[in-house]
Amino acid sequence: MMIIGTSLRCCVFMIALLLIMAIPRTTTTQTEEWYSAFLNITSWVNDYLTWDCAESGHYGRDSPKENVEGQLVIPTSCPNACCVDDTRFFLKGQKAPPLWIALIERGGCTFTEKILQAKGQNATAVLVTNNIESGNTTVTMTHAGTGNIVALMIPHWQGLMMQRLMLNATTWVYITCGEQHAQYIRGPSVIFVSISFILLMVVSLAWLIFYYVHRLYNATVHHRNQRLLEDAAKKAISQLPSRIIKKGDRETEADFDSCAVCIEGYKSSEEVRVLPCKHVFHKNCVDPWLVNHRTCPMCKLDILDTLGIKMNKHRRNKLNSSLFMLLFCELIVLVV
Repeated sequence: MMIIGTSLRCCVFMIALLLIMAIPRTTTTQTEEWYSAFLNITSWVNDYLTWDCAESGHYGRDSPKENVEGQLVIPTSCPNACCVDDTRFFLKGQKAPPLWIALIERGGCTFTEKILQAKGQNATAVLVTNNIESGNTTVTMTHAGTGNIVALMIPHWQGLMMQRLMLNATTWVYITCGEQHAQYIRGPSVIFVSISFILLMVVSLAWLIFYYVHRLYNATVHHRNQRLLEDAAKKAISQLPSRIIKKGDRETEADFDSCAVCIEGYKSSEEVRVLPCKHVFHKNCVDPWLVNHRTCPMCKLDILDTLGIKMNKHRRNKLNSSLFMLLFCELIVLVV
């Protein structure tokens, strides 16, 4: 029991060590740096100058963090600038201003494709309006391969405001680089990882308990059955005849077979055991053999079957079931 308990604790320790090593290392928080931008929007409406300034822009990851300005322009077709052959920011024959900034809706294609459409028509910068579902939030756009053109994302509400201003007058946007920000990105939840680890430990421990209980149960049942068989063999041996060899008995003759257990001949005054198969052996030699094997050393005759001695299987099964439950409880207490 002590050896099995020690082995069980060693196995549990090894599994726990492996599970700890398997815990993801991404549980530590990571930071992502991004830059905001101030947008100063001016427009002449009915001879009145209107302006608005807010730190609402969000530079793209691959964008230069530079100050730019230009007239605000929206696509004349394909508002999300995803039409490869049909995205135009100016009507045919219309002259583009020296500095202009494209206002494009998000969705339909990648940020890279949108920015390249505007860059291909000599835009100074690109403003991408976020989706209406996002509310007032912005994200860090990824647009590798767009070169040195400034690209920002703005909230949905600000994009709508710019479009309304453009309906009545020319709108000019000044973009100024804001502050650097750090966005914390959490890895997998510590609670989730802990629960997963505990579940794995419980399953592993339950499997180990079942394995060792089953192994111990089989060993104990085998030992108990062996004891029952030995008791039955002793009962059978008590029914076998024995006698003392005398001078002149056939066993003392030179041509008579020697004892198959000790390979020695028979002498007068020695006690021998006669099996049902009529084979003769020294009593001191064959009795221990019969207790362990229950068969004739020569012809393998089963003395239990021959003498009609049967074991109580119902009692044995009931005993085995009780023994299994007892061992299971003992092993749980040992682990705890």
